Order: sequence, then C-alpha cells, then structure tokens
Amino acid sequence: VNLIDPPTPTVETIQSFCSPPNPTVGDLQAVESNIVWYDSETSTIPLNTSTALVNGEDYWATQNTFPCESTIRTQTTVQIDTAPNAGTNGSYTECELNLVTTNLFDLLGGSPDMNGTWSGPGIVDASNGIFNANAAGGLSFDGSDTTYTLTYSYTGAAGCAATSDLIVTVEFGDTVSAGPNQNTCLDAGFLTLTGHSPAGGAWSGTGIIDPNGVFDPSIALTGTHTLTYTYGTGTCEKTDTRTFTVGALPSISIGPDQTLCIDATAFTLSAYSPQGGTWTGVGITDGN
Repeated sequence: VNLIDPPTPTVETIQSFCSPPNPTVGDLQAVESNIVWYDSETSTIPLNTSTALVNGEDYWATQNTFPCESTIRTQTTVQIDTAPNAGTNGSYTECELNLVTTNLFDLLGGSPDMNGTWSGPGIVDASNGIFNANAAGGLSFDGSDTTYTLTYSYTGAAGCAATSDLIVTVEFGDTVSAGPNQNTCLDAGFLTLTGHSPAGGAWSGTGIIDPNGVFDPSIALTGTHTLTYTYGTGTCEKTDTRTFTVGALPSISIGPDQTLCIDATAFTLSAYSPQGGTWTGVGITDGN
C-alpha cells in the first residue's frame, strides 16, 4: 500500500492584482502545478477558476496528485488595486497645411488620469501631451498621407499600469489653383470662370452669383475684385485667389453730323473722342 500525500503548495502570502481587468481564481499563482483553490482552510468545495477574486479575502491552495490532494493547505491573501485610467483609444486627422502643436489629452476618449507619459514620434512634451506634426516628420518623403501612433502610459502607485493609443494622420490634401487673373467690361454679361483646379470646389467673392463659378460684372461693378476658390473638406480645406478687373464703359462722342456732295473726295473723320476706336458703316474704307 502506497500512502500519497502531495507536497504543500508554495504560494506568496499576498498576491496583488490590478482591476480592471477583474481578476479571477484562475489568476492565482503557485510554484507547483495542479493546484486546487478553496475559500477556506476546511472547505470541501473547490473554487471554479472563473470565480471573481475579492479584495482582502484569503484563499487556500492544495496540490492535486491523483487521486490525492495535499493534506496541508497554503494560505494567500488577495490585494486588488484599482488600475489607473489612461482613457480610451482615439484618432486625429490633420492637414499638412495646418501643421500645428496639438494637445493630445483632448483627443483621447473617456477621462484619462493626468500625470502619465506620452511617447511616439513628434512628442515635444511627454508630460503635458504636446504633439508637433513637423517634429514627427509631417508628410512622408513622397508627400503622401502619413500615420503616427502615439501612446499614453500611466503607472499607479501600486504598480498597476494602463495605456491607450492615439492614431494621428497627416493628410496632404490637394493643390488648389484659382487660375489666371482676368479683365472684362461692365456690360460683358454672365461669365463662367475657367482655368481652376481641381474641379468641384466653390467660388466666393463680389460678383459671384453661383458658387459653381458664375461671375456677373454688373453686380461687382468697376474695379479689381478678389475671388476665392475653395476646395477640400475637413482639416484639408484649401483656398486660392484670382483677381477679376471690371472696366467701365468708355464715353464716346462721334462728333458732329456732316453733309457732303456725292463727288467729294475721300477724307478723314475728325472731332470724335476718345481716339483709338474703330469706325464701321457704309463708305468707311479704313476703320481706323
């Protein structure tokens, strides 16, 4: 006959855990394997490994070597510390046009505990969570959109730690051109703006009667007007401008009426103003 008494388990007298996540009996540790846990020294009902641990409670371990358990149980006391709150993961998109210094705490979800530490590219103040896209590198070497992962870490007094990530995307957006400057007359009528890119933006400014790019010089009146072309959405909305100069109609005097004989020789018209216009009509052989 063999009398089997498995060795008494070796465990720490105090086992510390962080919550969340909520620790369970399955998280209790012992040096040996095949450990069975009880909620008292004399209990005959083993605890399920999914049973939640209770802060300040004692738990008792035996070692199971089939078909026997150790006759002496070892006690451990559970200490559960509250894990710090590092907030929840967040994201932020910034246009390369607006590369600025940004406070990262405002971009995390939840209510993160302060006094943790930020790490990652572009962090210029790890304690206060200050990120600078230029310091991170801005756009990638080929000018395409670039994503940076920044991490906020907080370790509490009991050693419990928590982290959250913030994904920062730096966008290039589109190069916006309003097109060349133009001149027109006050009586030119509706003019459709062309030469801008990319298509699909919106025009604004004096004389614009349709944001798709219709300009009315009679509303703008004489003078030089700055028109703005806007394209893009969100943080990558960009603008460019062009000027549209509206000229006044000239005041023309054709001069006095004249009466001639049919056999009169050709002559040069005079007494008209301003100079430099063009003549048309029956008998005009030189419009200048």
